[in-house]
Amino acid sequence: MTASELAAVSAIRPDYGWLQQAIFRRLEELKRSSRPSLDDSRPLRVTVKAVVSREGILLDSVVVKSSGLDHIDQEAMALVQQAFPMLLDRPLDLQQVAMRIPITYSRE
Repeated sequence: MTASELAAVSAIRPDYGWLQQAIFRRLEELKRSSRPSLDDSRPLRVTVKAVVSREGILLDSVVVKSSGLDHIDQEAMALVQQAFPMLLDRPLDLQQVAMRIPITYSRE
């Protein structure tokens, strides 16, 4: 992709980094009360794809990269579902936005 093509795509695609940061903050708050049991000390990472409406409602979610442990994946899905609905800081330009949300669990 050339620089001009990349610039054109960037101009079309709005930056929803602020939304991702708001979701990360909310998930971190919820993770404090959610402590799944981990059998080893290595961190486990789950990536969840979430579709969020312009009203801050979770329309769909699915694990797109598993931690390798079903109970951890299920915990991540439950965590994402608990985070919504969310009051959004800014309006979305689209009816819905899909994003990948990495969630890491560790013993610490």
